[in-house]
Amino acid sequence: MNRHASRVYTTSDIENIKQRPVGDIAADDCVLFLWSTNQHLDVAIEVLRAWGFEYASHYIWRKPTLGLGYWNRSVHEVLLIGTKGSPPCPALGTQWDSVIDAPRGGEHSAKPEIFLEMIEQYFPTVPKIELNRRGVARPGWSAWGNEADEGAAA
Repeated sequence: MNRHASRVYTTSDIENIKQRPVGDIAADDCVLFLWSTNQHLDVAIEVLRAWGFEYASHYIWRKPTLGLGYWNRSVHEVLLIGTKGSPPCPALGTQWDSVIDAPRGGEHSAKPEIFLEMIEQYFPTVPKIELNRRGVARPGWSAWGNEADEGAAA
């Protein structure tokens, strides 16, 4: 437990996360990007499905330095792609490589902004929400979570 995220911020158990009404706020045809660490990959796919999405593919964030791990020394995290309905895929030739090298963020578990930029490039005109956002929402996005700034909407 000395490495557990609950030492840094409030966490929720898996059943609580699965009960969040993400599928209810999602459009009929949409894409979900969901982060997972290696040891929680099966749980993340469970959550994705509980929210009404089907697994489609994933990206790998390769970090510049080794992290901690249980079975191995993790140097990456997984960004799952889930779909609901029939959203369009990115146009042929515009897809990013499946492995993206990016620096770590400053805060515990902070994700690189480059992944949000990728999503913006793929879907420039559709509404977007970032769950568990820290701080102010990015322009064009809504934000939700314990650490999201009030009024941080697009």
